[in-house]
Amino acid sequence: MILDNQYEIIIHPKVQEEIDKKLKGIGIKKSIFDKKLGLLKENPNYPGLQLTKLVISEQKLKQLSADEAYEFYLNMQYRIVIYVNHQVKEITVAGIFDHDEINKKF
Repeated sequence: MILDNQYEIIIHPKVQEEIDKKLKGIGIKKSIFDKKLGLLKENPNYPGLQLTKLVISEQKLKQLSADEAYEFYLNMQYRIVIYVNHQVKEITVAGIFDHDEINKKF
């Protein structure tokens, strides 16, 4: 399903803390992360985000209250992972992961 700009983006406080630590640890400014989320909000299908659907079991998606999971570029090495619930039009940010981490985790 194609996303549109009607989705609300949610970052839970615990995840925001983890993201802040990760950004500091990898030397990426929070403004870059915020810019990427802004692009996602304005146009989730913006080509520069390279939004890619992740293959996750239906059982895992159900546990996450999600219909789909995606990753998109923070930079060449790091990706932002999101969970999408189409019924309530919510995008939940799961975190920032190294490209290799995503291949192992998802």
